[in-house]
Amino acid sequence: MAELIKVPKVIGTGSAQYLSVVDIPFNIPVFEIIDIIKKVEITDCYVVDNKVIINGELNKNIIYKTKEEEEQFDNVTRVCGDVVHCTVTIPFALFVEVPGALEGDQCQIEDAFVEGERDVERDFNTDGTFNTLHEKSIIRVDVKVTRTEQICVETSTECVVTGS
Repeated sequence: MAELIKVPKVIGTGSAQYLSVVDIPFNIPVFEIIDIIKKVEITDCYVVDNKVIINGELNKNIIYKTKEEEEQFDNVTRVCGDVVHCTVTIPFALFVEVPGALEGDQCQIEDAFVEGERDVERDFNTDGTFNTLHEKSIIRVDVKVTRTEQICVETSTECVVTGS
């Protein structure tokens, strides 16, 4: 006895990079950046002939210290302020070449992440704080293209277990 089943067939894989360059303004001047939490989210992925078009967003949560007051006591400098955050969403689009891919195939995101970055502080104030972060991020996306195919599989009413 035979049964017709649908299975995904891998057509190909590929990867691409996108360089995001953006100036991030802060409404409260920055004394020191504590951490930048990055997350790449893919919002859309579709296949055209031999390529995959991808849209996404780079979300950055920037946690930083402000400078409210600074005082000197003998050999000690005291700086006081708040810890705040600034969240930015940076859209991006790219394409990945996947030979053999056809419109109607399925695309699967295997991985999407920030592969490298460089942040430069800009627009300094007289108290040493700054107002802008010039940010460059390399976003890498890995994709797989599959196509649903039907195959005929022999079946039986009995299961035979082999091995131990």
